[in-house]
Amino acid sequence: NFERGYPTNAVFSPSGEFLAYDSDNSNQGTIVTDYQLKKIVLGGHWSNAGKAFAFDPETNNFYYANSSYMSRQIQYLQSPEYKSFQNFADSLNNPVNDISFSSDGSILVGTTNNSIHIFNKKNAQQINQIKIRKSESYLIAKATLSDKKNFLLYTLSGHVNQVGILNTNNFSQDQKTWKEIDFEVKNKKAIAIDKDEKYIAVASEKKLYLWDIAAKKMHSQCATTITAQDLQFNPATNHLIAKDLNVVHLFSYPELKRVAEVLQNEWNLAVDPQGRWLAYSTGRKKTEYNLYDLHSLTSLDLYSLDDDEWIPNIPQTHCFSPNGNLLAFGHNNGDFIVFNLTNLNGVRQQLENIKNGIENKKESFLIEEKKPIEISTTGEKSPKPSFWARFWRYFGRKFIPQN
Repeated sequence: NFERGYPTNAVFSPSGEFLAYDSDNSNQGTIVTDYQLKKIVLGGHWSNAGKAFAFDPETNNFYYANSSYMSRQIQYLQSPEYKSFQNFADSLNNPVNDISFSSDGSILVGTTNNSIHIFNKKNAQQINQIKIRKSESYLIAKATLSDKKNFLLYTLSGHVNQVGILNTNNFSQDQKTWKEIDFEVKNKKAIAIDKDEKYIAVASEKKLYLWDIAAKKMHSQCATTITAQDLQFNPATNHLIAKDLNVVHLFSYPELKRVAEVLQNEWNLAVDPQGRWLAYSTGRKKTEYNLYDLHSLTSLDLYSLDDDEWIPNIPQTHCFSPNGNLLAFGHNNGDFIVFNLTNLNGVRQQLENIKNGIENKKESFLIEEKKPIEISTTGEKSPKPSFWARFWRYFGRKFIPQN
C-alpha cells in the first residue's frame, strides 16, 4: 500500500459530491474520486507539483497543473463528468506549485517558483504577474486572495518559511501599486486575514501580532509559548486559532488573550466551514478520530480503531465538505475514511448540556453506529492487513515522525 504514496492534500468539490487528493508519490498525481460509488473517475501523473489543483467554487470544474518537463500549463476538467481536459494557461515560466481561487470563483491564482500569476477565470486572461524573491534560496510555495480580493497572501518556502501580504486594491490599479504591507515584524512564520478584512494576524518566534488594516498600525500583540506555523480566524467564535507542529492554542481577538490550549500532540487539523468543529486525529496504540467543539470547548469521539481491527494507518490530511456534512481523513497508506456528520444536532445539544454542567464532560459520543465509508486509491475497500502488516504498523510508528 505504501507504493501509492501518502495523500498530502485533500479537498471536497463545492457540491460535496467528489473528493480530490494528491500524493507525495510523483508518479501517482492527483485523483478525483466519487466517494459514494468508490470509483476513480480520473487518474494520472500530470501533477508533479504537489498541491497544484483546486475546484472552481462557481462551476465545480477541476483545475490542475500540467507541469511536465515539456509542458507547463494549467488545465481543467468540466463538471460533472471530469473526462476531457481543456487548456486554461500555457507556457508558464516554471512548474506550477499551487492553484487557488477567489471566494467567488472569478479570479484564479497560480504560483510558480518565482512568480505569482493572476488570471481572470472567465476569459483566461492574465491580469498580473508578480515576482517575489527574497533570496535565491526561497521559492514561492502558495498564494491566496482575501475574500474581498483586496489582499494577496503568499508563502515562501526555503530553509525557513517566510510569509507576506500585498495590497491589491481589488485589482483597480497597476502592478506598481501592489505594495507589500510592512509590519516591522522579523521572521514572520504565519499570516491570516479575517473575513471582514479588519485585521491581519502575524506570527513570529513565540509571538502574535494583530494589525489594524484601516488604522495601518499594530493593534495588539502577545507572547506565546509556541511558534505558530499556521493561523486562522474563526469569526463564529471570535477566536484566532494558532497551530504549532503539535499544539493548538485559541486566542480571543482583537485583544489577543489566550482562551485555551486546545490540543497537544495531535496531527493534522481542519475547521468546518461554519466554524463550529475542529477535526483532529491521534494514533499511538490505536487510531482515534475526534471533533473539538469550539463553542463549548469540549471534545467528542467520532470513531476509534485498535490493533484488533482494520487499521488504515496514520492520518495525514483532513478536510470538511463545504456544507460541513462530510469529514474525510486521508492516511499514509493511501486510504480515506469519510464520516457523515448530518446527525450532529443531537450531539450539539448534549455538548450544551455539558457546558451547563448537566452531563459528564468525559462522556464519549459516537456520531454513527455504522462504520464510516472507506475509500482506497484503487476504488476498492482495502482488505484487513496481514499479521506482518499489522506488526509493522504497530511497531513502525515508533520510527515515523509524529507531525
